[in-house]
Amino acid sequence: MKRSFTNLLIFYIFGIFIFYSVEIPDWLIISSFIITILYLSYNIIKSSLNQSILLSFMFILGISMSFLNSSGDLEAFSQKEVPIKAVVEDLEKKTEEFEKYNIKVIEADGRKIYKERSILTVIGHKDLRLGSTIVFKAKTRIPDENTNPGLFNHKLYLQSKKTYTTMSVDSNVLEILNQEKIGFRYRLKENSIRKIESLFKPYLNETNNSLVTSIILGDSSYLEDSNRELYRDMGLAHVLAVSGLHIGIITSFLMFIFSRLGIKLKTNVLITLVFIWSYGYIISYPPSILRASLLFSFLYLSRIIHKPYDSLNILSLAGIILLLINPYSLFSIGFQLSFAASASIIIFTERVGHIFYPLKGKFIDTLSSLIAVNLGVSPLQIFYFNKFSILGILANIIIVPILSFSLILAFIMIAIEFVYAGLNSYLGWVLNTSLNIQFFLLRLIDRSPINIIRVFSPDKITLALIFLFIFIIFDLVDIKSFKLPMQRVIVVYLSLLIVLNFLSIKENMEIHFIDVGQGDSIYIRSGKKDILIDTGGSIFKSNNISQRIVLPYLEKLGVRKLDAIFISHFHEDHSQGLPMLLESFKVGHIFASHEPQGDYEGIIKDDRFKILRAGDSIDIDKNTSFNVVWPRDDMEGESNLNNKSMVGVLKYRGRKIFLTGDMEEEAEASLIDRVEEVDILKVAHHGSSTSSTREFIEKLNAKAAIISVGRNNMYKHPSEKTVNDLEEIGSEVYRTDRDGLVKLTIDDSIYIEPYLIDGKKQKRRIEDYILYNEGYFLSNSLFLFISYLLIKRYAQEELTDDLQRVFF
Repeated sequence: MKRSFTNLLIFYIFGIFIFYSVEIPDWLIISSFIITILYLSYNIIKSSLNQSILLSFMFILGISMSFLNSSGDLEAFSQKEVPIKAVVEDLEKKTEEFEKYNIKVIEADGRKIYKERSILTVIGHKDLRLGSTIVFKAKTRIPDENTNPGLFNHKLYLQSKKTYTTMSVDSNVLEILNQEKIGFRYRLKENSIRKIESLFKPYLNETNNSLVTSIILGDSSYLEDSNRELYRDMGLAHVLAVSGLHIGIITSFLMFIFSRLGIKLKTNVLITLVFIWSYGYIISYPPSILRASLLFSFLYLSRIIHKPYDSLNILSLAGIILLLINPYSLFSIGFQLSFAASASIIIFTERVGHIFYPLKGKFIDTLSSLIAVNLGVSPLQIFYFNKFSILGILANIIIVPILSFSLILAFIMIAIEFVYAGLNSYLGWVLNTSLNIQFFLLRLIDRSPINIIRVFSPDKITLALIFLFIFIIFDLVDIKSFKLPMQRVIVVYLSLLIVLNFLSIKENMEIHFIDVGQGDSIYIRSGKKDILIDTGGSIFKSNNISQRIVLPYLEKLGVRKLDAIFISHFHEDHSQGLPMLLESFKVGHIFASHEPQGDYEGIIKDDRFKILRAGDSIDIDKNTSFNVVWPRDDMEGESNLNNKSMVGVLKYRGRKIFLTGDMEEEAEASLIDRVEEVDILKVAHHGSSTSSTREFIEKLNAKAAIISVGRNNMYKHPSEKTVNDLEEIGSEVYRTDRDGLVKLTIDDSIYIEPYLIDGKKQKRRIEDYILYNEGYFLSNSLFLFISYLLIKRYAQEELTDDLQRVFF
């Protein structure tokens, strides 16, 4: 089997993805695994093992390993306060208020636990040493999944680190058992980290010191947010993660030094491998260094035993090993970027080089490899970060050599520190200068007005189609490689897909009730217009909901401008993100119901700012309008801002959505004679008992009611009476604390789609991926273009005859 490990990896990954995407009964997984093992064993005994059996086994193994690693023993103690005994593995974060540690739990409630990891937040300061054994009482908590599509999934992120629970404890009740009796490996790790954190401070400025520390320890948290974003935007995020680039530089440098010292090849390789695996342990083995360490281990061992080395096959073997250890590593951004970059270099570099023929040389080789890396990494960066750098390749060509030199110099300084530290003052000056130059050049490139393009996140089907398109362009996929019957099936299917897509195109409006916790934020897309009603926010300024949720969500949707922002009233949970969004997007208009005060006073001077009153109407497009029904002109003296909320009816092709802000029963009483039945009600004031009187909601008689409210909020919203009243009048109630984001799609009918069902992610119907809707427009467009390319290659055959045979 050519490149057998690559084929096995593909089927293993497919099994992992199927388990994550589809609900499969436990009994079916267990029975399938047992049957597969028995069948595999039978074929091994009979010496009749073949490719299809192995691939089927890897598929079932992917499902089974995902099943085995889907939960941990500590989940049994969820929300129970139990005594815990654990060992401190890593310090994750330290602030003035708390410390966060990665711990290995060995006992819970008197029950032995097999070294399961958990995240422990210590309120206050304890300064725990790595390797310390600690005991405390705490509640275990299962992390939350994302409640808005495409945003950060904390639970999946921790699963990718083989961690299933979190805990929190006050520093005063945490006891340390053996602070003085810590094993060698923990002391090595802790002392190495502390040495690196302090070594460069005397020689480098603060910015350069944080960069070098970040690169060597593979931890971007040392960098300021602005610098971290700068590297990410310029397509240089890979230099902040210890990867093949770093390991390649380190191993090449070590091999060169040891060979010059006269050390034989086998000993040289052994010392180098011990070094890189020890280095990996010190920085906690991120996926990128595990992948790189495995690759270089296989590479150098193959040199010793004089065996041929297939890079892609060995890369696939490394992937299988890592995913056998933890299948959920597949969902780690670091894992995906690391393997995508390595695979792209192997697959595309030579093909890209042909484009530059007859030009040759080291520069062309370097340029080809950088373009190859971007072919594999850029779609993933767009998917996760929603930005594409036009000048990213230029930045890589200029910055990577400087940082490679700097990295070698930094490791020389580490070695010299133990021999002759005085020399480091000179080397430190050189290192500081080189880093200053790279920062200057990087910021110069970043200031280009044509650099960053904001792109929406493609869905997973579109992402797969993008890679398929790249493979077709570089002749890695050719329909001619299939047998004739399969060629005909593909052509007929894609032809039908084209027809179905054109027949199913509809114009519609989407309304997204974003889950912003205890607040409001509603995104509306009607035709080519993008509208935001309220920005979300929090009374706690450090908890910037708009920065964490609203901005990333709009970027995921590909929003580049906002035609208007409506602020119902200037309470933080409705308006905190306004200044930030004005900086992030081109905004056409700002509408509000009253003049702001405090932090928002400067907005009054903005030419785009306008106050709306009852009777005002805004035409959004030919099918959509927003008619304001509250507040009245005489409300300036009203002290309760909730009753100054902008209340209006959003109309689209005869459908009516009643938007209420936080208005309370006094405003409702004044409005009741002027409202009529609506299709959808956005329930006022998060479902509070001071709003939504029975008489008022009966008059509106909405078919569905949506409550924007935070989980376990201190106000006990929504009121049980409000929910009961809505249900009794026949309104179907949706709540963001239970359903996550609620999406309305309005064309001839109204479709309501909560992101969560019973607290879990909703699985999409297959027709959502096949037929047209605006959210999957790119998927379908790419499908059409790929269909065209495949059909064009197949044009030598008689397509008409094939269709006639199928249907007639």
